Amino acid sequence: MLAPEQLANLYKAHRKDPVLSIYLDADQTDFAERGKWRIALKTAVAQERERVGDPERFDRAFEFLREPLEEKEGGFLSGKGWVGFATHEGLIHSESLPVPMPNLVRWEDGLRVAPYTRALKQARPVVAVVIDSRRARILRYRMGRLSQQNYLEADTYLGDLSDVNAGKVASTHSGIRGETGTDAAQRLLDVERGRLVTRVAEEVRSEVDRDGLLVIGGVDRTVDALEEALGDFARDRRRVRGSLSFDMSDAELRTEVEAGASDISDALQSELVDRLLNAARSDGDACLGEEETERALVEGRVDTLVIADSFHRASSDRADHFEGAAFEHGASVVEVGRGAGDVLQSEAGGVGALLRYRVR
Repeated sequence: MLAPEQLANLYKAHRKDPVLSIYLDADQTDFAERGKWRIALKTAVAQERERVGDPERFDRAFEFLREPLEEKEGGFLSGKGWVGFATHEGLIHSESLPVPMPNLVRWEDGLRVAPYTRALKQARPVVAVVIDSRRARILRYRMGRLSQQNYLEADTYLGDLSDVNAGKVASTHSGIRGETGTDAAQRLLDVERGRLVTRVAEEVRSEVDRDGLLVIGGVDRTVDALEEALGDFARDRRRVRGSLSFDMSDAELRTEVEAGASDISDALQSELVDRLLNAARSDGDACLGEEETERALVEGRVDTLVIADSFHRASSDRADHFEGAAFEHGASVVEVGRGAGDVLQSEAGGVGALLRYRVR
């Protein structure tokens, strides 16, 4: 996939050019559906061609995008999605994507980037840690795939510590003097657990990206120690999930990590919507509703555009143009769903923005 800055450069280079943007859903595995994407493409191209005022240039642009698809004519598209951009003068970019895409064909000034930016959000990596007193697995989850990044073990070989330090002098009182082998073993285990936790914390700090999420699970006592060792690092982007354990299969781990990441995302979205609503109501640097948000986008004042999933479903073209305008001015875009999306829909018609400054 293109890096965000690469996509931004393409967008800026062609923002005033008529561009044909095509997105295709390639997420089919049934052999009977191997040509489904071709039918969707043919239908969408025909509908868009009827709408545009310059079908000749549209046709030339489509020919440039047809070429990279010709080799796929006999079967499935690779990946789960496909995207291509072209002008009547040549191909801009095309690629298979590892995430599902909507079937969409648009001829308009500039690239239709909103579906691609949503795909980039799905590509955000999640780091998971499963830890007990002796070992730790550090995993990375991205685009539906779970892979192991590292496996760490504590040095827990203790030799024969069976009461080697116990005093053997006869005594008239109960108990024995000195440190028992059990006590010595436990002390050494505690030391090694501490070293393991320190190593894992260092690995996590290097593995978790600036916007990445962190899911932690395992034995409670060691998890608590890891939480303490991490301190404020990624505090709002990490969660402890008690159901994670070493006994799980990779498929079970993937399900748990997905659920943990979803919990973190929901919490972050709710916090963002609360901050947006509070700022707007207190006459701060925020705005609510389509009209005010569109004006702020046109004037380049938006820092973070917030759109509810329901707004996007109801007005997909308008939502995409909002996101394109935000992208053009270097603003962040956050789509919120479920509880946070419902609140934003109810309070602001599904759209609002945190602003760089407010015109008063």
